[in-house]
Amino acid sequence: MSHTIGRSITVNQTIPTGSTVLARRFGPEVRFVILHFTELALAGPEELRIDLGYDIDVFHSDSGQEAWTRPIDPRRGEIHITASRQVVLQEIVIGERTAGTDPSRPNVSHADPFLHTVPYEEPDYETTFRCGPTFDWANVRAASGDPILRDVADAVCCIFIVHRHGTELVPSSCTGTLIAPDLILTAHHCFVEPDGVDVKSASVTFDYETDELGARPDRYSPFFHKVVEVVGRSTPIRGSGEWAILRIRPPEAGLEIAPRELRRTPVMSGERVIAVHHPHGSPKKVQAANTTNPLVPGFDFAGGSSGSAGFDSLGRVIGGPLASGSGCSASYTPATTVLADLDATSPSPGPIDVVLVLDRSGSMSQEAPPVRRTKLREMQSAASMFVTLVREGAGDRLGLVSYSATASIDAPVLGGEVTPAYKAELVGPDKIRRLTAAGSTSIGDGLLKASNALQEARSAGHAQVILLMTDGLHNTPPATESVNLNDVQLGIVGFGHDHALDGARLQSLARAHEGVYTRAVGGLDLKKIFALRFGNIFMSGAALDPPFRLSVNSDAYAEASFEVCGETEITLVVIWQDDRDGLVATLSLPDGATITRYSSEAVVHEGDTWWFMRVKCPEDSNGTWRYRVMRDPTNEFPARTGVVHGTTLVLVEGGPRLTALPPKRRLYTGDTLDLRVALFNADGTAPHGQVAATIDGPASSIGNIATSAVQRGPMVEGDALDGFRTTLQNLLGTATTPTQTRQFEVPMLDDSAQSDGSFERDGIFTALLPDALRFEGNYTVRATARYACGEGHGMRETTWSLYVDPGIDPDTSDVRIDDMQSTPDGHINGVIVIYPRDKFGSPIGPNRPEHVQTTLPPGTRSRGSIVDRGDGSYALPVEWPAAQPPTSVVLTQPERPSIVVPLPQPAVPGPEEPTEEECPTCKAPAQQFLECLGLKCHSVKDVQIKSVSVEFDLEAKRTKQPCKS
Repeated sequence: MSHTIGRSITVNQTIPTGSTVLARRFGPEVRFVILHFTELALAGPEELRIDLGYDIDVFHSDSGQEAWTRPIDPRRGEIHITASRQVVLQEIVIGERTAGTDPSRPNVSHADPFLHTVPYEEPDYETTFRCGPTFDWANVRAASGDPILRDVADAVCCIFIVHRHGTELVPSSCTGTLIAPDLILTAHHCFVEPDGVDVKSASVTFDYETDELGARPDRYSPFFHKVVEVVGRSTPIRGSGEWAILRIRPPEAGLEIAPRELRRTPVMSGERVIAVHHPHGSPKKVQAANTTNPLVPGFDFAGGSSGSAGFDSLGRVIGGPLASGSGCSASYTPATTVLADLDATSPSPGPIDVVLVLDRSGSMSQEAPPVRRTKLREMQSAASMFVTLVREGAGDRLGLVSYSATASIDAPVLGGEVTPAYKAELVGPDKIRRLTAAGSTSIGDGLLKASNALQEARSAGHAQVILLMTDGLHNTPPATESVNLNDVQLGIVGFGHDHALDGARLQSLARAHEGVYTRAVGGLDLKKIFALRFGNIFMSGAALDPPFRLSVNSDAYAEASFEVCGETEITLVVIWQDDRDGLVATLSLPDGATITRYSSEAVVHEGDTWWFMRVKCPEDSNGTWRYRVMRDPTNEFPARTGVVHGTTLVLVEGGPRLTALPPKRRLYTGDTLDLRVALFNADGTAPHGQVAATIDGPASSIGNIATSAVQRGPMVEGDALDGFRTTLQNLLGTATTPTQTRQFEVPMLDDSAQSDGSFERDGIFTALLPDALRFEGNYTVRATARYACGEGHGMRETTWSLYVDPGIDPDTSDVRIDDMQSTPDGHINGVIVIYPRDKFGSPIGPNRPEHVQTTLPPGTRSRGSIVDRGDGSYALPVEWPAAQPPTSVVLTQPERPSIVVPLPQPAVPGPEEPTEEECPTCKAPAQQFLECLGLKCHSVKDVQIKSVSVEFDLEAKRTKQPCKS
């Protein structure tokens, strides 16, 4: 937590039956106290009553095993407690001036809801979300003459919450808005504790404000209302904003406050917007401004402002809860989004319809590394494993589409409910095993046929997913961007080397449909990714996925352990490379019991290079499980004696999901990598945990390698490749690895210092890596999470890919103008020569004109297409008026700001140069000197060099057009 407003004291004091006076002395710095009782065993009419001074908290048998009071004013002295049965006062939470726990956002909070200091002592506000040099908000009563603002302010409350910070309980605060007589709208991340301590401890007050000068208002007496439950919340990882709705317990007479309406139309440019909030637990602050776009510029916020709303001139909520921000840009969830989520029906997960879209183009007949199997055969094996993993009887449905130049629906979704017979048909000789490789590649038609199959089968309550696999470039219509997938989630697997895949296109396509892109180089990778995608679609994901290596010994085995904490089902998947091998595995439970493929509780299936076992978790099976992988001793054909390489996956049902959140735009070399994952339970709460990421990526420049290689022409038949890709393919064909690779690990943090702009912990783990993307190519990210779960811990893993394009940089790219000639009409013809490099000096390389898109300045026009010069440079013939030479050229790349590269100012060509006889005073040394100065011999009557002074600036960047002598 960056924003805390106090601390807790462990008391562990037994409160006997009867009346007790808690006479504990609190120092003058304590602003409020909250009592936490445990070991409640109330039955029938028995009660626990605590006199708060302004009301009485009463807990009954339906209150559970623990109870949290509303805030109490410590200045009132004795606290009277009446218990029908003995209970334990476990903790006292105290509010006081408190420094934040995030060193990157220094602040000192001061939540004083009973206003002990007069005037109120303002906090030391953090400045992360301050817009200008000072905070421009005002105490809300300073604007009390505005009746709309007064109504808005009355409906805004300060929420007092207890969170966990490590092993400690600490109070914090948020802001909320009354939207119904007993409902409060606030931010999702204010209530993410998995054990519900935040909900159980929360209370709200609408009264917390000072007068315009910060003094206590007349007859000030704040009243707190207990939070009963969270009745709805967003799912941030699916892009539905960031909101939660609380139910409070209002007084019997009801609140004398008018709830605020959620407006069903979006905010418009120029509208007046009002913001009321409680930064750092301070009394209500207000700001107002006119919008210049859908965001609200110029507002100041701080921790504790989370959950506040933006109101229009009629007092309606137009910007839902404030959740994140940066500088002057606040991120509100639109009220329209909240309303759409509330109107939608759905909450519980239902059946899932999945269509496999499989590539059968001609390139699928090529071998897949590292063993003697084609890519088609490896795909058939991976798809068969995916189908076999799907459980029967859950209402899920499967369909199959395959494509090359055109696509076909090989198995429609209608009637495809998963049964053993249907799965056997799908993986059999008439479906997946029937596929043959030939022709070009139309990813667009594959997606179109899959979308049509899903639309035809659309059923209420069914989620819809497409899992696409491709090994090549989309080269046959229709365009992938033209296919309407509606709300279908799209996962994409690229199979092969970078040169044969359009990683940027596939990544953008997956991102546009809330999916992820993952690249597999070989058959082992492909099967692992299909198993991971199955776990992400149908289960809670993977807990573990380590590789293994069995030695040549026939009795060799590999083993590993994983943690179970509340999961209901385990699926152990074993995958290996060579179909001449056969493997099996056993599972060992924490109590020592062992499950084998012959155990009655195990469901086992096997394929040519895969095997899996599925078991229900017995009761009380939390703890460390182990598994052992070994050769199959009953194999009819003797196993090979060579080394066996493989990988295992532990897929789990129940518990939290670890979800990759890929970047929202195309990536280029030199960009800062904003790495994100989300760790959420099914109910939207976020377990406390640690997440780390391992990144595998290129360690050398493809552009450098391509520039120095023998250039190849494009391949136009079958799966067409351009010259750049055929050059790289030729390098692979000669057993040359195009690029070296590197691996590095980074921690990912769920705190406000990271890039997501959140005010507090929110279940989104991030890492900002400014120098990670040094080289073009594919980066594979594997994130691992270890999270607290009861007395133990749990584990999750996920994997995805990022493709990085070469980003042209103006400071390292060379640009010049060659071959200038005057024309009779007073224009100059020339050739702009561009040698594009990225931030780290690596060239883009030859055969890539699509990366050099130019915009010319006014007056300059192109005389033809850009020409690839074969050495990594590109030429563009141009023309301009002699009096208006071009000063710069603009280079553009998709989803990237334009790059302005200055041009050296060309000397305007004059008449033909005079001969030496006509210019006898310009001898060779003087002529060379004059040319360096940009002068011509005929312009100078005589030259006498009397002295020379030379100064070198060794740190200046390279001259674009060096002076040659």
